[in-house]
Amino acid sequence: MFKHLFKMISYAGPKTLRNVRTARGRPRTRLCLESLEGRFAPATLWWNSSTGGSWTNAANWWNSGTGAPATAPPSSSDSVVFKATSGNQSQNQNCTIDSNHIPGDMFANPPVPAGLALVNDFTIETGYTSTITIDLRGMNAVGSLKVGGTLRFDGGDNSRIVGVMSGANRATVTVNGSLDWWTGTFEKLQVDTAVGSSSTLRGAWSKIVSGTQLTNNGTMSWTSGNIVTASSGGKDGDILNRGTFEMRAAYDLGTGGSPVTGILANYGTLKKLESYTSTVKIPFGNWGQFYVTQGTVKFDTVAGQGSEGVLQEPSPLTQMNGGTLSMGEGAYKVYDGVFEGIGTVNGGLSNFAGILKVGLGEVPGTLTVTGDYTQTNGAGLSGKTEIFINGSGVCSLLSVTGAATLAGNVQVHNNPYTGTVAQTFMTYASKTGTFTIAYDKFVWGPTNGWMWYFVDSQGNTSCVLTPTHYL
Repeated sequence: MFKHLFKMISYAGPKTLRNVRTARGRPRTRLCLESLEGRFAPATLWWNSSTGGSWTNAANWWNSGTGAPATAPPSSSDSVVFKATSGNQSQNQNCTIDSNHIPGDMFANPPVPAGLALVNDFTIETGYTSTITIDLRGMNAVGSLKVGGTLRFDGGDNSRIVGVMSGANRATVTVNGSLDWWTGTFEKLQVDTAVGSSSTLRGAWSKIVSGTQLTNNGTMSWTSGNIVTASSGGKDGDILNRGTFEMRAAYDLGTGGSPVTGILANYGTLKKLESYTSTVKIPFGNWGQFYVTQGTVKFDTVAGQGSEGVLQEPSPLTQMNGGTLSMGEGAYKVYDGVFEGIGTVNGGLSNFAGILKVGLGEVPGTLTVTGDYTQTNGAGLSGKTEIFINGSGVCSLLSVTGAATLAGNVQVHNNPYTGTVAQTFMTYASKTGTFTIAYDKFVWGPTNGWMWYFVDSQGNTSCVLTPTHYL
């Protein structure tokens, strides 16, 4: 029988045993032994230790398929479940993953480094009065967890407690499939969702990012529940988006207290969807593409903590298509890239060195700023505003309810306008300074035998372009 399990290989020294690996990267010898011992492969293993212990100790696992203790710890094709319940699963479920317990596998393809636990699906499901802790620390070593399928962090329908996945020095948790996060805490970790992954942050319970950097490289949809950022181990809770992040929740993202800890940084595509108000209570920076199409994004940091407002740099895009940006403190500051669209900015808007396009694409529209608008020109920074006039005489309008500080340039895209009606492209309560205005087409006509051009008037409450003619 054993000739089917092992292959003898002769080297210069004594004969040794070599594992013949399957396509999944697991030794065929192990699969065969598991079959002989009654273990299903792949298996679903439940943590079964009342006092906590090592990930690699088979005695700590229960095979739900066989209804018996597991014969080996989890492998890359298995699914694991930590569930607070009675019976074969303990209500004091603590587990340690560290490099002293996970030896690594250099025969795998690619090789598995020491301290990296590989599983298919990983579920933490609470709902009772216990606390589940998955500890990626241990003996001062740093372990890591790689989930090939779904990482599910579920608090249950009536959860009164949270599970904790913790580490040291931001040990890495990689999710290749999906992160299904209902409640719980990531503490002192680096949590990365892979390119092509699909994740959902759902449920009305808080999701805590404590001393952890959560980086989304796939598609992540935030549909419900507060996302709380906190400091731990001298590090803030930061959220970085390098993929697509959808804001669909009528909840808060950030600390909600003082001092403010953490940042929300967008390097990919950030979308505000649904008609709800999503509130961001930590500093936000946009280095990617930010689309506000529905509802409101409210930037509301603690008083005195968010005076810088929102920063946009370098070469990003903020596009509004009917939604609202609401600034609790400071202004939405455009240092580079493009801010365009139609909708409302509640609070200040400052254009230091970017391009403000009033309208969507090249279609005229209205952008309302219920605060002050500033556009600068100096110290190496020069802002620019672009407005559009179509052939029907519809003109872009930047409506500012507060004070306007004007400098820099305005580019008027007036093709194919051939009308003679005055066009108001900006209104404000008061102003200082003036724009420098340029035109795509300075002279047009003839109309009624005359050639036409614009004369601009930058008055006390509005900027107007008046068509003027000469023979």
